[in-house]
Amino acid sequence: MATKANGNGKSQGKAQGDLLLSEATPWAAARKGDLGCIRAIFPRACLQGHKALHENISPEATCRHCGASADVFARGPVGETVLHVALLSDAPGSDDVATYLIDTFGADLVNADYTTVAQPGDIPSLYEGEAAVHIAIVNRKPEMLSKLIHAGAFLHSRARG
Repeated sequence: MATKANGNGKSQGKAQGDLLLSEATPWAAARKGDLGCIRAIFPRACLQGHKALHENISPEATCRHCGASADVFARGPVGETVLHVALLSDAPGSDDVATYLIDTFGADLVNADYTTVAQPGDIPSLYEGEAAVHIAIVNRKPEMLSKLIHAGAFLHSRARG
């Protein structure tokens, strides 16, 4: 896990741990394999320009088009998406969470890689460029790999961290 400090001095690894353990985040629900919670947070894909609309949503201000209370494309402290967390988890139900996210959000989410580099010349994080397809291969999840490929996973993506 990366240990580079962010702007307030907290390490990325510590910030990620806090995010994964907080009961109020989609990352925690994905880590625990809580499909009901994930469905409540992300009820369906937003066909109205999902990425742009979800920059300012929250549990208090949900998307008026799809009802989401969080941005499925948001990144955690080391650049991970909720799908990455679900694929990395070995909790019962985590594969169901991953399947729901893949089926609901398709290639855009499937091909979202770990991203922390904000500007050219920034030092990449430990996982920079790692995509869902890499995680499925490393964790020996052939069923997930098949689902990712059917959803449009790029098979030539390259991790740079």
